[in-house]
Amino acid sequence: MKFLKPIALIIFVFLITVSCSKNETTTVEPPVNKGEQEEPAEPVSVIYFTLTVDASTNTKETEDWIIIHNDTGEILDFKSYEAGDVLTFESLETEVTNKITVSHLRRTLNLTEDGYFVQTYTDIDNGSNWKFTKGTAINVTPSIGTFDINITNIPSRSTKIPHAVSSLEHIPYQFVHAGSFINSSYVNFRINNIDLRTETDIIVSIMDDNFDMKYRFVNDVKVGDAYNFDYSEFMAFDSSLIIDLPATTKTLVYDVFTINENTLRKGYHLNSYGYWSYGIPNKIKLGYLNKFNNYLSDIILSFDKTQYRNISIGPKPESIIIREDLFFTPENSSIFEFTFTTNLDTIIRKNNSWYTSTGKQNVDLAYLRWIITSPGHDYPVIGEIPDELKKMYPAMNINDLKYDYSTIQIKSIPYQEWITKWYVDYDSSFTKIEREEYVFLE
Repeated sequence: MKFLKPIALIIFVFLITVSCSKNETTTVEPPVNKGEQEEPAEPVSVIYFTLTVDASTNTKETEDWIIIHNDTGEILDFKSYEAGDVLTFESLETEVTNKITVSHLRRTLNLTEDGYFVQTYTDIDNGSNWKFTKGTAINVTPSIGTFDINITNIPSRSTKIPHAVSSLEHIPYQFVHAGSFINSSYVNFRINNIDLRTETDIIVSIMDDNFDMKYRFVNDVKVGDAYNFDYSEFMAFDSSLIIDLPATTKTLVYDVFTINENTLRKGYHLNSYGYWSYGIPNKIKLGYLNKFNNYLSDIILSFDKTQYRNISIGPKPESIIIREDLFFTPENSSIFEFTFTTNLDTIIRKNNSWYTSTGKQNVDLAYLRWIITSPGHDYPVIGEIPDELKKMYPAMNINDLKYDYSTIQIKSIPYQEWITKWYVDYDSSFTKIEREEYVFLE
């Protein structure tokens, strides 16, 4: 009976194995049907930029090109245009980045000059639709005749008297003017043949040599009128904005206009000063009248290697501070690898400019000006001009470009809104926007 023990063990193991196999689930992999595998998607073609050129655009004396790069500097395409053209730029979706760079190359050729200008705009949205348009011209009311004004006893040591004559139409008044000394301290000043148009209420502003601008209204002016006023009849403005100037100021121009808040059209010309008049004071005083709510105040000056401009639109500015401590210093001045240091906290938009020229003016001058417009502190990747255009225009001399200057806007509308107002949905009031900028010269 000893032989039964091994047999019993074998039967026991068999039963255990069968029992376990009944509790297991066997997964059967379905056969692979190679014919049902998904095909790779076909590349999609997209229109990444469109330009409509207004038929009134003057291209008869220029050669114009649009060059598009992606944001890594790779050339996507370039095309020439004429007035009335519609350019469409199309490529595979995989080749276009979300942002593109748009450059306008223009050649101007005449008997003594071969000029090239490249304007590059970076950070442009893929799919943008631009328009090149002239805008609407302002119809000038024709003159119906002239009138004269004579002002006596102006405190002045110069016969070049800063002055302004205007109406609410703000059509630049055409006239002749001249001053004559009464003695070493006083001047008589004549403003003759002043054009008269629809508006017959006129304001006359005049400055003495203390840099005080005074005014008076002349109402219901008629053709042929001749007015004689003593300087004592002119009044001080209701309020003033005093601005300290840098000690090293070399040039100075400023103007103040009333302005229509809806159309932004200029009105009365309240203040006018040019640096050629009395020299440079240590501070300026801009005059305003309480009867008006909105103004355009425009100040331009230069000091050291810096230029400054401030355009303020709206109520009288509370203050304007011109800083002398700001700097913008190139470290690598190459247009393709430009780097800089600055202490400007805010940069809304910057124009970095390069220039090169050969030959003599009015003889055989050839030149290239290339401006890169971009937002913020970062300098963008700039791609090369296509080889085909370099060969076509060898006089561009791109390799000889030298850094020239940078215009930095620290107050303005945002960059993308600026692009839209200028190129997408043109706004005729666009040129009258508040801005504050410094120009740093090399």
